[in-house]
Amino acid sequence: VSNNDQYAVVQSDGNHIAFVDMQKEELIKEVYDHDYFGTDIVISDDNCLVATAGFDSRIHLYDPATGQRLLNVYAPLGEDFILADTAGHYLSSKKALNGLVFTYNDKPYDFEQFDLYLNRPDIVMKQLPYADKAMITSYEAAYKKRLKRSGMTEQNQIDFKVLPTITIRNKSAELLNTSSAQTMLDIECAGGEENVEFLQVLVNNNPVFPGRGKLLSPAKSVRDTVNIPLAYGRNTVKIFCTNSKGISSMKETIEVNCSFRERKPITYFVGIAVSEYKDSSMNLQYSVKDVRDLVNTFRKISDSLVVDTLINSKATTANILKVKQKLKGLQPGDRVIVAVTGHGLLDDQFDFYYATYDIDFQNPRDRGLKYEEIEGLADGIAAQKKMILIDACHSGALDKEELSGESGIVVAAGDSAGVVKGTRGIGLKSKQEKAPLRNTFELMQSQFTDVANNNGSIIISAAGGMEYAFESEAWNNGVFTYCVRRALENKLADYSIHGNMDNNVTIMELMNYVNEQVQSLTKGKQRPVSRRENLAFDWTINEK
Repeated sequence: VSNNDQYAVVQSDGNHIAFVDMQKEELIKEVYDHDYFGTDIVISDDNCLVATAGFDSRIHLYDPATGQRLLNVYAPLGEDFILADTAGHYLSSKKALNGLVFTYNDKPYDFEQFDLYLNRPDIVMKQLPYADKAMITSYEAAYKKRLKRSGMTEQNQIDFKVLPTITIRNKSAELLNTSSAQTMLDIECAGGEENVEFLQVLVNNNPVFPGRGKLLSPAKSVRDTVNIPLAYGRNTVKIFCTNSKGISSMKETIEVNCSFRERKPITYFVGIAVSEYKDSSMNLQYSVKDVRDLVNTFRKISDSLVVDTLINSKATTANILKVKQKLKGLQPGDRVIVAVTGHGLLDDQFDFYYATYDIDFQNPRDRGLKYEEIEGLADGIAAQKKMILIDACHSGALDKEELSGESGIVVAAGDSAGVVKGTRGIGLKSKQEKAPLRNTFELMQSQFTDVANNNGSIIISAAGGMEYAFESEAWNNGVFTYCVRRALENKLADYSIHGNMDNNVTIMELMNYVNEQVQSLTKGKQRPVSRRENLAFDWTINEK
């Protein structure tokens, strides 16, 4: 029993609680509480909230005046807490997303299927009497921005009545355990009220087909066979189809164990760096050293390392784009690491360009390498484990919509006045000489994961879109590269507060460690961001 002068909450048995109005001496409501016995009940001092805890690893929050449950607080083992309302909306850190499981038609699905619609921190926070109204407004704006960038609207919610469906017709023990380098799926797609248009297959969240997927013959129902390349070990295969209205089916997921291995996997390291530019006034001190140091780092942690570097005068757009052809011959189990270091520039449309050796600093579009071309290096290659590191100023994504309305923001000219000492870029300057305010776009990036179907690569940028990337003799590197090296060579990412101390460094551990350390070393002036994520495939970087 927990009570005060206003309310009492009584545990009537191991699973039920009753709310009582003490002044009126009336029963307000009796409700089912925890599945495996409640352990604690507490009423807030201001009588606004009741919290109960149970052996089912949940905390329930109630309104004591009505007995209405407001929120469920879930505590997945080893993950952050997740808050969810009774309609299924939730508030979760990126780290905890893999602890979420949804059921539909008695089948389990991961967070990616529903995150765009149900990850609503603004709605969840409205249930709490103490929530900050300004923060709720910011979360709502960030959610709407996310929807817009995904090409969706608030009205374009999931309508389960018209969802296309997909069925794997040849499920068998042989399919799920194979000694072949590929497996064949017999798939039947039904478009609901519309024709089926595309079929897509993801293996460890890497698309088998480019773009929207394999184009199908238009029909309400289509049956097709697909050969799927596999990596040695466990392969998580997700299949979905899309109808002519752009509505996708739920992803059908199977786990395929592959015992075939033609050779030991290799790590293909591509290092792109410029310290000595054609325009020598723009030279840097550490960017080439960064790439060479990273080569040494990966030699320490990787067997079968292949190194391919484009340094200084060799780092032209034409040469860099040729790298993609070299990556085409890799196998699904191989790893690709691309490290790009040097100046980062923004053009007058706020598009990011990597400063190649012969770039025109006054006009980055002239011989500069656009961000999309960097990301495109990982398109259409078989290797499933792909990571791109960009140690350059302004390499994080920008919200062009908000910037276009900022009269105080201009793109700097390509001269020394546009460069902050010890940084790697020319870009945004403020006419008022004050830093631009953090906006809803940055909140969107930090709160919501990227669930778009990209090429499966992880892309980590050294700095936000409006930030500089620093280098210094204090680190003998760019600060971002310095933190990456420490994370991997000394396994500090595994032994940090975000690591699991299993003597391996995963992508998520690296991202969390580098983000935290760079901000600490630069006193918050530089914050790495993940431009592309693949949370469902958290692979180990230092495998041997």
